[in-house]
Amino acid sequence: MQQFPGKFSSDYEANKKFLSEHAIFRSKLLRNEVAGYITRHFKLLEEEAEEQTEEAKESPEPAGASAEQKGVASTS
Repeated sequence: MQQFPGKFSSDYEANKKFLSEHAIFRSKLLRNEVAGYITRHFKLLEEEAEEQTEEAKESPEPAGASAEQKGVASTS
């Protein structure tokens, strides 16, 4: 995945095809396992990105809000 950034996705068939064209595997089973691993990895990344987007939408405060803007009193 590091050698070919942007070439893999959450599409299993596309990952399997790319691996068939650019890598040598001892068996189809091993190629399919690697394609499945890559697919799961990208699906998890997509889910995490969606969760962060949802959290950002739910949070009314800007990400860079200071403690004083949030209503937290300073003790100094």
